[in-house]
Amino acid sequence: MIGCSSDDNEEKSFGSGPLALTVGTSENNCEILKIKCPVGAVCDENFIYRAYSFEDRDLRIYISFDPDVVDNYSLESLRENFNYINFSILFPEKATADSRFYYSNRNPVRELGTVSEEGVEFTMDSYENGVLKGVITGTINEITEAITSDDPDCMTGDIAGRCFESHEVNIPFSVVYSFCLE
Repeated sequence: MIGCSSDDNEEKSFGSGPLALTVGTSENNCEILKIKCPVGAVCDENFIYRAYSFEDRDLRIYISFDPDVVDNYSLESLRENFNYINFSILFPEKATADSRFYYSNRNPVRELGTVSEEGVEFTMDSYENGVLKGVITGTINEITEAITSDDPDCMTGDIAGRCFESHEVNIPFSVVYSFCLE
């Protein structure tokens, strides 16, 4: 458990999977990765890294590259300049007015095609005509519930009314993606 638990003792069921998500993989389609910069920074070719993000109802992804990737987009360059990926899988169908549920990898995945300590693997399988394709696979072992509550015991650090509860699960997942890069 992280923070406090809710008063709701109702069993939370997330199923046992497998969970299969697809992003931009319909024929001749891809989702646009947006350039992501820290607040106040300009992400140009001189910046210390190049990061891209994607967010929809079920997924948030943040991929970081060395700036050498700028104006040198190829599968080899993307692989060579890859720094890390962070991501979250969201469970909006389980959300209530007072809570939301998600899985986030705890440590960035830093190596392509290698299973991380958390059991996550990220691949970049192809890059053609500005479209990067690949897969993220692994097993979700814990889903976090973010709770908003008036309960005085619901506190995270010095923030009252916000606490977290962990739910153990065993859900294999895959995210097949097709991203457009600028």
